[in-house]
Amino acid sequence: MPPERPRPCSRLSALRLPKLDGPELPSFRFPLGAQPTYQFDGGTAKEADRRAVLPVSEKLAGVYMTLEPGALRELHWHANAAEWAYVIAGRCRVTTIDPNNQCEIVDFGPGDVWYFPRGHDHSIQGIGPGTCTFVLVFDNGYFSEFGTFSISDWLGHTPPDMLAKNLA
Repeated sequence: MPPERPRPCSRLSALRLPKLDGPELPSFRFPLGAQPTYQFDGGTAKEADRRAVLPVSEKLAGVYMTLEPGALRELHWHANAAEWAYVIAGRCRVTTIDPNNQCEIVDFGPGDVWYFPRGHDHSIQGIGPGTCTFVLVFDNGYFSEFGTFSISDWLGHTPPDMLAKNLA
């Protein structure tokens, strides 16, 4: 008699498994898309981190972000976290500048993933058609997308004489 074939994975969803939530194990499910929306020109962001809403995550924080075609998440860098991203829908163009001044420009679409180590400058532009939607994951549970260093912040806090020397 031949061995019994394993059940297809689609049947697993019909099984009634006990909840993974209780005093011995916290819930690992989190509604990132239901978080408050931060609106900016050309897009939105919803954040989850250890401090406010995702206490089970000691080492990770996340942002659900959208960019409209032509919208730009300006050049910025994260001093306290590396960044992973997964593109859910739409297309975007990512520019990266590493600490050695090497530059790369790559277009991403649904199912694509990118990674930036800490301190790598990068920008993200929605290139259409339609809205680009992606999830960002940071390797620091206390990270905040709204506390990054952007090029406009740097320019706004640099003395004009120093800017003149460096941008002339």
